[in-house]
Amino acid sequence: MIKAIIFDMDGTLLDSEKYFFEARIKASKEFGYERMEEHALVMRGFSSKYAKAYMKDVMGEDFPFDEIRMRRKEIFAEIQKERGIQAKKGAKECLEALIEKGYPIAIATASDPERAANLLKAAGLYQYFKEENIICATNLKRGKPAPDVYLFACDRLGIQPEEGLAVEDAPNGLVSAHSAGMKVVMVPDLSQPDDQLNEMIDCVIPGLNHLVNIVDKF
Repeated sequence: MIKAIIFDMDGTLLDSEKYFFEARIKASKEFGYERMEEHALVMRGFSSKYAKAYMKDVMGEDFPFDEIRMRRKEIFAEIQKERGIQAKKGAKECLEALIEKGYPIAIATASDPERAANLLKAAGLYQYFKEENIICATNLKRGKPAPDVYLFACDRLGIQPEEGLAVEDAPNGLVSAHSAGMKVVMVPDLSQPDDQLNEMIDCVIPGLNHLVNIVDKF
């Protein structure tokens, strides 16, 4: 029986992952690195520690990860100022319905607390979550795809992992939630699940407006 729902943030609740993707590509090109689309997709949901190790491994130790990351943040801020940050379609209605049904909800994100609060407020979703239930992997030893952030969120909500439902859009988050022992729902954003991910996913839905009925079936 599902007792609580834990959401990823970027690409799941917020229509922001596409902006991160764009910013990563632009920042990489400014430093002379072309055709980085595949790597940008792989890094979705990675904590900076894992992302840095991944890029150094595939591009070599000379890859200027920290410099590109700083420039990516600047470009993302420019995009946010120009276009704003919107909630994913059906997000507000989904959260309101879950709260009305009495489900505790939380967020498990790779973002830092300041950025998470900023983006959630910009999209009009911050008020749906207790501040202490916005769990940021930057405060933990390991980020996604390690299970720590989801295990911490389950503990914060007072549930066992098998009593929680994780809602994710990206592979690293799906691995994190599955490794924690949770039920996992995928709402695809920039990519669809492959055969390996399908073994970890309990359900794939086209949008958050389908989530409430799925939770009731669990």
